[in-house]
Amino acid sequence: PSAPIDVTVDTTAPTAPVITSPTDGSSTNDPTPTISGTAEPGSTVDVTDGAGNPVCTAVADASGNWSCTPTTPLPEGTTPLTATVTDPAGNTSPPSTPIDVVVDTTAPTAPAITAPTDGSSTNDDTPLISGTAEPGSTVDVTDGSGNPVCTAVADAAGNWSCTPTNPLPEGTTTLTATPTDPAGNVGSPSAPIDVVVDTTAPTAPAITSPTDGSSTNDDTPTLSGTAEPGSTVDVTDGSGNPVCTAVADAAGNWSCTPT
Repeated sequence: PSAPIDVTVDTTAPTAPVITSPTDGSSTNDPTPTISGTAEPGSTVDVTDGAGNPVCTAVADASGNWSCTPTTPLPEGTTPLTATVTDPAGNTSPPSTPIDVVVDTTAPTAPAITAPTDGSSTNDDTPLISGTAEPGSTVDVTDGSGNPVCTAVADAAGNWSCTPTNPLPEGTTTLTATPTDPAGNVGSPSAPIDVVVDTTAPTAPAITSPTDGSSTNDDTPTLSGTAEPGSTVDVTDGSGNPVCTAVADAAGNWSCTPT
């Protein structure tokens, strides 16, 4: 007689595999992303797209893990992926739960910083910074040296806002925003804006006219004086009632008449 041999009869289809990565609905800027999951150890895994076209093939290791990369780049947009397995006996499993993967290789458009306005001043060293960007993109705000200021995610309408994680320094800071979409594409930076942080109180103004103790027959005399250039001067009476308001010019001069 011949030497004996063992034959294993296996008519049981393996259980459906699972695709664990990419996650369902995720985005990537890689058209040949690694696809991985779990299946019966030793089985051959065939990944196909929504039309049944082959995407890639792998063999599950002894722990049941498998991975492969598409032999042809996935198209821009959404591609459904499904996996089936065939065990060594030739039995084929039901398909896995399908997942959608979004390939996006297009960089987002440049965002805009809408507040603070360019060249504006504030006495708040952690001012709210806001603007618009591609919905769902992550916006990184940096200063003129490229240091991070704050980060936000644009909502479904494309609006975003954040406050500096560290106080801005006294004086002028240049701010720029750069977007990164969910697929990892980095867009062009926004137009830079300058914001002036000024937490120092202005020096006391002076009323130079009329002179102290003088008399006039004009009940709305012109009041004038000097103050920090650009500052708003509020003149009040002895009871704190408003008299008039003026803005000091570039030379620090101001004048107003009682309302």
